Amino acid sequence: MIKRIKGEFRSLIDEKENIFDKESRDNLLKKLDEMEFTRKLDIIDFSSVLLMETCYKDIGISESDSIEEVLKNIEAKSKMNHTYGSCSYNIFQPEKYLYGFVLFNAFYFPVLNVFGTSSNALVEPWFDRYFLHALNYGGIGVTIGHEILHAFDNNHYKHIYGRDKKGQLILTHKSIENFEKKVECFVKQYSDQKESITMKNINGSLTLYENIADNGGLKIAHRAYMKYLQSIGGEELKVSGFENFTSEQLFFISNGRTSCEHKSKDQLEKQIYTDPHAPEEIRI
Repeated sequence: MIKRIKGEFRSLIDEKENIFDKESRDNLLKKLDEMEFTRKLDIIDFSSVLLMETCYKDIGISESDSIEEVLKNIEAKSKMNHTYGSCSYNIFQPEKYLYGFVLFNAFYFPVLNVFGTSSNALVEPWFDRYFLHALNYGGIGVTIGHEILHAFDNNHYKHIYGRDKKGQLILTHKSIENFEKKVECFVKQYSDQKESITMKNINGSLTLYENIADNGGLKIAHRAYMKYLQSIGGEELKVSGFENFTSEQLFFISNGRTSCEHKSKDQLEKQIYTDPHAPEEIRI
């Protein structure tokens, strides 16, 4: 599935001659080809004694400290702001760190150019080994496409990052200019939409990079699934109770099923003002 989805994105990049010149397209394809799927959610090696000593060296604990002093130092450290993803962040704010392991999680790490999902993403409604391909492509397939697109959203499309975290520019100025013009249309499209409960407009700028990933991820997962359908003759087996739906329609039904939610008006208002993810009714 991943191979098919990446293949469709490769084709999509090649098609965008009106946005990216050949040099830029070649560099984008190189970035895509180097991108890997990982099952490892944690990019920090907690088994490294040297790394752990570095993480803990600023706590300020000495052999003469009482247990009360040790606990006081740890509590103070826990209340500090730590860089997201750093070892101190994961150690002293474990509730945020563990979130990605115990709940649904999908991610893209730009510095390593890798993407992946937690094991909890490989369950219903996103995936089941006995599902039709239509349901799996519409579920986990779209999620995979979403994370792949994050490597090329408005925050990450210009660069390939090395381990020194310094980005190497991979697009020409003309291609960047063309992309930014397209992005303006995206911002306007979402800013014009209202959420139906709060009747508040979506912040198209705040949600831009997630909207790019949503739209692009759905597009390449759908294209990959349609290619799969062609390879088997056009239709999958019928599902009992859903005989009147085509395989393509089941793909979109599956995708819609992953976006079911129920939130209060207050929660939705907070999301609209602070969350880069638009409410689900807008995303779907």
